[in-house]
Amino acid sequence: MALLQRLILVAFASTCVASGTIFQRVQRMTKAVSRELGLVKDAEVEPQNLMVVGAGFGRTGTDSLREALRIIGYRSYHMEEAFKAFHGGAINEYMRGPMTDGAELADLLGSNGFNATVDWPMGLFYKQLLAHNTSARVILTVRDSAEAWTESFRATIGSAIRVPGPRNMARAPFRFVAGFRDLTAMASEIYQRLGIEFGEDGAATVESSTRAYEAWRLEVERTVPPDQLLVFNAKQGWAPLCEFLDVADCPKEPYPRINSKEQTIQGFEFACLVADAFYPTVAVLAATIALVLARCR
Repeated sequence: MALLQRLILVAFASTCVASGTIFQRVQRMTKAVSRELGLVKDAEVEPQNLMVVGAGFGRTGTDSLREALRIIGYRSYHMEEAFKAFHGGAINEYMRGPMTDGAELADLLGSNGFNATVDWPMGLFYKQLLAHNTSARVILTVRDSAEAWTESFRATIGSAIRVPGPRNMARAPFRFVAGFRDLTAMASEIYQRLGIEFGEDGAATVESSTRAYEAWRLEVERTVPPDQLLVFNAKQGWAPLCEFLDVADCPKEPYPRINSKEQTIQGFEFACLVADAFYPTVAVLAATIALVLARCR
């Protein structure tokens, strides 16, 4: 079975042809595939203590915040890191437990060199992480309104081509690989825990999405001490972030704007392209091999 998974990963990598932003995503995924195959190993990193906990939903500027934190000296764990490192299994195992202790998550983060988190899945566990490191600071990224977030969410990661979704990771070749199946299960569990429901069309419902966003914001503001919490909209730029994190020399460059709606949709469409191309690619390879073998007789 392990050999089958490796062959599937190789076939998946062979279908990855794209350009621009998508090419960068492919490069990152190729590195993840290479690690899964044991072809390369990550460089050893110095263990870190968790200093910043991101409690915001996906599609609230979390990737832009990751880049902003990088510029001022932090290394942040984002959903993309969970995908790159195939951490879905470990996170699923944590969610199946009592989830009362954040030490296990903090060790996963610190041992991989991260001293900050943004986005899901770690945003779901902000209470546990804060309880483990009571001095950490929490950043709740927000949109202009719950309605604005719901619109962005349903157009991207809450759409019918989301991950997980019927046109993405639930399809071949992804579903043949345990790491991808774990990630699909992880995303489904996160949405379920937040009360986000999906309609027959495969997209998140407006009502459940808006309700989940509003309830989460109120819960974070209620449970995090005010002096440790920054409610942050990317439109505010560097000033509140630098003040909150005691950054004396605030960057002069524009605040980052990464992972726009258009870029996210492109990424999902690319995953659909990979899934659409997989079986035809396998068929062509099989026919080619059969032809070569026939000629060699």
